[in-house]
Amino acid sequence: LSGLSYLSSIPEFAESAEIEELIALLSHTQESAPEVAFQLNDIDADMKVLQRAILTNHRISCRYVNGRGEESIREIDPLLLVSEENNWYLRGYCLKNLGIRTFRLDHMVDAEILEVPRGDDALEAAKALDETAPIYGPSTSDIEVELELAPEAYKLASLSKVVEEPKKGESEIIRATIKLGYLPDLGPLVARYGASAKVIGPKEARDVVRKFAEAALSNHSSESISE
Repeated sequence: LSGLSYLSSIPEFAESAEIEELIALLSHTQESAPEVAFQLNDIDADMKVLQRAILTNHRISCRYVNGRGEESIREIDPLLLVSEENNWYLRGYCLKNLGIRTFRLDHMVDAEILEVPRGDDALEAAKALDETAPIYGPSTSDIEVELELAPEAYKLASLSKVVEEPKKGESEIIRATIKLGYLPDLGPLVARYGASAKVIGPKEARDVVRKFAEAALSNHSSESISE
């Protein structure tokens, strides 16, 4: 069931009546249908452009907003699409940075295929591309965030390069320090794991998570009142 839900989150299958019917059928035949949380972001058009560019070995151009909120025009030789924590990412060779970079699709606008094939540098870099590498690659401008994680939230540490080996505390709780370039991403990431994930520091990281939780509670209260 969760596999079908994941499949329905991919743009080309998002409106498949057959998949919806199978999900409904399996939900009724299970005593307690598992809760699944795969959401389709508003990225359908760009996703299709990227898929076509990858299949035809072409370069793309787009407007992109980085982790610091800076917008720029990027030319990218796309290599791989990755789904992680309900978000879609493109791994590709960035002509601006002259190296493999990871781009969030919901930070990408107006993607279009250029009449230029992927370059030799991109093809060479693709040979060394680690498809299992963490989504968040650290840079010198990143902020170190210390997390306290229960087993259910261990995966949170794997989304970024861990600064040092996790330290085991009481029971199976560990403390891990990771690097993030875009702190607002921390709110939904931590909230997804509930009490299993706690931000120890710095203060600005704790504030981001607190404000996200307050906004989520406020929205939930507003929806309850309107109902």
